[in-house]
Amino acid sequence: GSIGSWMLSTSIAYRTHLATT
Repeated sequence: GSIGSWMLSTSIAYRTHLATT
């Protein structure tokens, strides 16, 4: 549902953030 989509988007954004830091 909505939670799964939110977690997927957040995990991708967070990993990208860590990678660029």
